[in-house]
Amino acid sequence: MRYGVLFSGILLLSMGLNIFGSYVESVYLFPLYLDSIGTIFSAMVLGPHIGALVGLATNLITGILISKENFLFAVVNVLIGLTAGIMLHTKNINFKTIFLAAIVVSIISSIMGNMVSIYFFGGITDGGVGHITQTIIALGQGIPTAAFAAGLYTNFADKILSFMVAFFIIYLLQDKLSVYDLKFGD
Repeated sequence: MRYGVLFSGILLLSMGLNIFGSYVESVYLFPLYLDSIGTIFSAMVLGPHIGALVGLATNLITGILISKENFLFAVVNVLIGLTAGIMLHTKNINFKTIFLAAIVVSIISSIMGNMVSIYFFGGITDGGVGHITQTIIALGQGIPTAAFAAGLYTNFADKILSFMVAFFIIYLLQDKLSVYDLKFGD
């Protein structure tokens, strides 16, 4: 019983973190996405499939509540959950593995996100990242180059922040999460 309640709590916390981050980004137009902290957290604790499920559910919910754009980017959040879970679930979690996972996830999410952005939106989306893309275009770069540069920069910064926040949450809750046999390293 306790295990099921904890599992449900992790799912709700994860989706809540993602939805709150997406809302903050949409209101304040931050040049970060802030919608994958919960995806990464759940993938680290519960595994890649649950991380992917949290990412998908988040984008479906935020697609209804915040912006229809989020439906199209669901594949990115699913890939974030799968990659973070594969790299960190049941592995030794430390700053080195977190940083490496953040780099890999930022590259994967940047490539997929840019493909979605260019195909569906001509490379310029709503929000803070779209403003960075427009600035790079104004400096003389083409749309694909500007979209990729803005996407890579913002994904890297976003994923470093998201992985660190997820790690911090796990650290704070490590006693309650001990049932999941998390491994912390040097």
